[in-house]
Amino acid sequence: MTNLSLVKSLNLTFNNCNAGDDCTKPESFLRHPLGALATFAHIYAAPGRYWVTVSAQRMVLETNKSATVISNISIAVTKRPALIDQTGSVFLIVPNFVFVHEPIHLTVLIQNGSPDVDVTVNYTNEAGTRFTRAVETATNTTIREIVESNRYRNRCSIANRTSPHSSNIDETATVFSRRLEAVRTVTRVGEYGVWVTVSRAGPEIVRHFDRFTLSAVVAVRQRPTLARELGTVLIVTRKPSCFVDEALEFLYAVQRPHAELEYRLDFGDGVQSSITSSNSTSRLPAWVTNGSEMKSSRYLGKVETFLLTKFNQI
Repeated sequence: MTNLSLVKSLNLTFNNCNAGDDCTKPESFLRHPLGALATFAHIYAAPGRYWVTVSAQRMVLETNKSATVISNISIAVTKRPALIDQTGSVFLIVPNFVFVHEPIHLTVLIQNGSPDVDVTVNYTNEAGTRFTRAVETATNTTIREIVESNRYRNRCSIANRTSPHSSNIDETATVFSRRLEAVRTVTRVGEYGVWVTVSRAGPEIVRHFDRFTLSAVVAVRQRPTLARELGTVLIVTRKPSCFVDEALEFLYAVQRPHAELEYRLDFGDGVQSSITSSNSTSRLPAWVTNGSEMKSSRYLGKVETFLLTKFNQI
């Protein structure tokens, strides 16, 4: 029965609402003495179909007989599905490691969103456990979209919990309707445990509780020097000498490009320029691979020292 039908039925029951009146308005019903109403609750221990019966009985005056009125309603009781069956697959994505003073970003993906599902996040290390609030963000995303973002690219751990009855998850096609993010910045080196608890309280019976937990470990490291991050750095010139007004080509190669750096060039004659894209990859020019005479300076040479000095000024 709809809410309007229920109100109309109650008005008809308690106020003898006339057929021509608007019996959907609850005002007159709400003024009825509460003694005519009763609310009650019951906990069923097993699934099945049950008949709830209310008997109104009284003795007939000056007789030994009683009068009884019976009302009943049929109730279907089913077993509550496990929380993991309701949520579908749940994934926890965290970085393998971060550096000191760098935020730890955590992403939780829930396949099937539900308003009565709560997510709590705890970070733990030797100093104890701390709670971090999870914030709902954009929905309808895939695992591939998350993992390939700059935040997790090439350094993430994934923990998941999946219902035994669910189908296989496709990282590019399976869409997750709920996404939550949590962030915490740490100031000490060490290993930090991350626990994500997915829980649900019964909508009517609060003592019924269902939950499961996903966990991962994030290593917090001391940030290495810039020279160590870059690895081998090599600058090559096409020829060891050139003439005035002649173009001279150079090649600069970095073993591990750093996404946050801006590369600045100084040709030694007062002309400077910069390269903002640090991760671009291109084919080696033919003059590098054809065995032509070249001059190069490797990582610990004069050119490397000059370049790192420029980097540190950015």
